[in-house]
Amino acid sequence: MKETPTDRRLRIDVDKCIGCFACAASCPEKRIVFKDEDALRRFAASSLCAAACDACRKVCPVNAIALEPLAPDAARPHPPEITWVFR
Repeated sequence: MKETPTDRRLRIDVDKCIGCFACAASCPEKRIVFKDEDALRRFAASSLCAAACDACRKVCPVNAIALEPLAPDAARPHPPEITWVFR
């Protein structure tokens, strides 16, 4: 996906996350995805978000998501993807 000057840094507090996948279901750009594999649920998310909706943050029942403004000339987040797993 093309990144724009309106990009925001996506932060997930994996210690708070309960694995409900409401964020993935609500993302219009599908930047948060999950996959169930046996007893594990694997999540992956882009470290950048250009959507103006805040849908993922609004639906999170435990407030585990933050979207922080990122200046157009700021260094891009590293790593470019966030991953976490639930058992």
